[in-house]
Amino acid sequence: MTKLFNSALEFEQAFPQSDVPMMSIGTTHLLKAFAQPNLAIDQLPTILEQSPTIAAKLLALANSAWSAPASPITRLDSACTRLGLNVVRSVGVALAVSSPFNTSRCPNFHAGQFWARTLLIAEATTLLIPCITPPPAIDIGTARTAALFHNLGLLFLVHNFHQETNQAFLRKQTNEDLVLNELLNETLGINTSDAATLLAKKWHLPNALAATMMAYQDMQYQGTEWPTVASVGLAVTAVGAIETQGSFTSPKHPYLTLDSSKLKPVTSQLLRTQVAINQLAQSIRW
Repeated sequence: MTKLFNSALEFEQAFPQSDVPMMSIGTTHLLKAFAQPNLAIDQLPTILEQSPTIAAKLLALANSAWSAPASPITRLDSACTRLGLNVVRSVGVALAVSSPFNTSRCPNFHAGQFWARTLLIAEATTLLIPCITPPPAIDIGTARTAALFHNLGLLFLVHNFHQETNQAFLRKQTNEDLVLNELLNETLGINTSDAATLLAKKWHLPNALAATMMAYQDMQYQGTEWPTVASVGLAVTAVGAIETQGSFTSPKHPYLTLDSSKLKPVTSQLLRTQVAINQLAQSIRW
């Protein structure tokens, strides 16, 4: 099989700045506003007014069957109150970072499933960090955002190489034991980590987000941002266990230890949250 690229370096050199999907200025503004540590729900309408498309989708979500309001919601502030701060912030970030990518040409990529899993991983990251002992120096808000960004490399590949990624998805559907990144390497010569490295560089992302996108699957990563990277990696492992086994015990990591006595309620909460997040993600036009 002939690969499109012989190395990650060749891949990077093939993509000048003009060929990389870029975030709009409005998206950048929204992400910075949502990153405020003391963000209050009454600030959300003003922030969202700068991004009308995202505001419209959140308003539609507030009126969806998932939200099931007693009467139609027509005001943005009412929609934010209905959805709540965490949903508006998480879904708003997801909508913002997904907007530059066209995934419609890859029929076996399902945006609703992708974002349902990503949102659940963000929730797992938030819940697992307090279980780490001794407590690490991790900003939970940053880690949650990193979780929302962690698999953008896949969106990049779906956008730019829809035929090859569609082929990889088809093969994985016929054999769940196959690893998607290995399938992508076979056809493209690169994988989601290589795409994430390029995307993070072109988007000039903060170190914590860039490192997570590039290394969340690397259990041996010891860079400066390793606590955030490791936390998201743990969350990915935990969600994978929930998807395949219905629960998880204690995800293993060489540099982090979890207090096992705190994990049972986390598992229960994630199982409850999973159903709601799946319904939420299917209610959105990504």
